[in-house]
Amino acid sequence: MCLHWSVLLVGTLILLGAFERPAETLVAWTCYFSVLLIHECGHMVLAQRKGCMVSGIVLYPIAGLCCYRTPWSKYDDAVIAGEEFWRRHSWVFLWLHSLRFLATHDLRR
Repeated sequence: MCLHWSVLLVGTLILLGAFERPAETLVAWTCYFSVLLIHECGHMVLAQRKGCMVSGIVLYPIAGLCCYRTPWSKYDDAVIAGEEFWRRHSWVFLWLHSLRFLATHDLRR
């Protein structure tokens, strides 16, 4: 795993701008990049399960990148990238969003 130089720059700027609550800012910054790392580790695990060699994970200020050898099939690549999950489960999110909409809006007007 490596951090892009811009991550350290952005982190330093955030910490310099947080004179009032530097401890909370440091915790938030650490949590944010931990979530990015955990997310990219998920791609790493899936790539390894599909037999792809993983060369590393790079964290950028607003995203991450899991570098792996391209799998044999486009389907495996879609599974690793998470596209297959969204294709199979998007109806669940649409259904839940519809329920939330119905619960928060008065349709009798």
